[in-house]
This record gives sequence, structure tokens and C-alpha cells, in this order.
Amino acid sequence: TTSEARYRIGEPVAITVKNIGDETLTFPDSAGDLKIQNMNTGQMYNVVAAQVTTELEPGASRTITWNQEDGNGNNVPAGDYAATVQGIFSSSAQSVSAQVNFEITE
Repeated sequence: TTSEARYRIGEPVAITVKNIGDETLTFPDSAGDLKIQNMNTGQMYNVVAAQVTTELEPGASRTITWNQEDGNGNNVPAGDYAATVQGIFSSSAQSVSAQVNFEITE
């Protein structure tokens, strides 16, 4: 989930990932392998994160903040965005993902 459905350009986007399952989730980095996509242009943005395996126990959550910057440190344009996390259930190695949509306005 996000803390808001609409953000102003440059306003930090808080994305909360919660494990609602009954198995531990494993992510390849500290940002839950978070990917942000501009739904208007298709442009993808990565969230800078420590490259360490991270686990999320059942019922636990973590908040990841995106500064709305592209890989060059520039603010991304206004538009409709989707944030997607992808993890793996630790016991079965089954992949799982979740997505939330939000808008960035001028």
C-alpha cells in the first residue's frame, strides 16, 4: 500500500509491504526488489537499496520510501505509476508479487 493515492512532484512516496501469508518471504534486496513504472510512458525506475537478502516474517511489514528520482537524480514526471514488489516464499521457493498504483501530480 501507499500512504496516499496522490503525491506532488518531489514528495517522498511511502510504500508499505506487508506479509499477509503464513510463510516467510525472502527478497533479494532491502527494498523488496521494488520496481516503479510510469504507466503513461512505460519508463521503469529502480529504488536504490542495499543488495542484501531480506526476509519478512508472516504478519510483518516494512515501509520503503521512494524519492521520485530517476537514475540520474532528476524528479520523475507527473503521471500514473505502479509500484511492484516481488519475493519468494522461503519454504517452497514459490514466487509472489504485489502491486499498488498511485499518481504524481504537478
